[in-house]
Amino acid sequence: MAARVVSVVRRVAARPRGRRRRDRAARGTTRRGGVAARSGGQHARLGPDGAVRWARQFGGPGEDKANAVAVDGDAVYVAGVTSAGLPGATHRGGTDGWLARYDGAGNRTWVTADGSAGDDLFAGVAVTGSTVVVTGALGGEGTAGARDALTAGYTAAGRQRWRLVTGGRGDDAGADVVALPGGEAEVVGFTGSALGVPAGGTDVFTLRVDRRGRAVLTAQFGSARADGADAFAEENLFAAPAGERVLVTGLTATGNGDVFLASVDPATGVP
Repeated sequence: MAARVVSVVRRVAARPRGRRRRDRAARGTTRRGGVAARSGGQHARLGPDGAVRWARQFGGPGEDKANAVAVDGDAVYVAGVTSAGLPGATHRGGTDGWLARYDGAGNRTWVTADGSAGDDLFAGVAVTGSTVVVTGALGGEGTAGARDALTAGYTAAGRQRWRLVTGGRGDDAGADVVALPGGEAEVVGFTGSALGVPAGGTDVFTLRVDRRGRAVLTAQFGSARADGADAFAEENLFAAPAGERVLVTGLTATGNGDVFLASVDPATGVP
């Protein structure tokens, strides 16, 4: 069967209070069912010839963003952030992280949200074994620091199997996730805490979770300056599988703002 590609068009989303908006995407207003809404996430499925097989727009009464996409057979999973909730999902307050499933024909089969009364988001998604794993950030009361990294596992039917919060006294957030053998997953994010051995400034952290959502290994690495996040504390990290290792790339403040690429061993969590 010919490969098919899923594309997510990122649109403007609400930023947590006190942060500057840096998105340069269009900021239109769409009317859905008589309700005026800010720009929502747009999702498209492309064939190997580049032709659009289907395209969908989805959003609620606030501002919404699609941050990540994963494919499992004909199923498509999209994760992002919403400022005022989405149809079919409970709004927890502030901004929430959301996860939606589409079938091969582009029909949305379910959507769910997670978060707190503060500002939360989902930034990465992957399918490992029979579990859809998402990662992002959790704000609000009850966190160890400014934000904690939030990682959760869902069934193909949208039921949350497990939920893991990781953080210290600093600002911590998950940015991407890669499937590992045996239903495990490798989460990559940035940390201002001592989740492993700090290198200085903001570091990259890695978190390996087993198929039941238990933390197996947490580590961190970086330079003496800030890595993995920009000056506005927004994640700038991407990860991909590479044989038995995980490739991680993103922003480093070393130099005048450079890009780094690291090959991480999941057994140690560091390059």
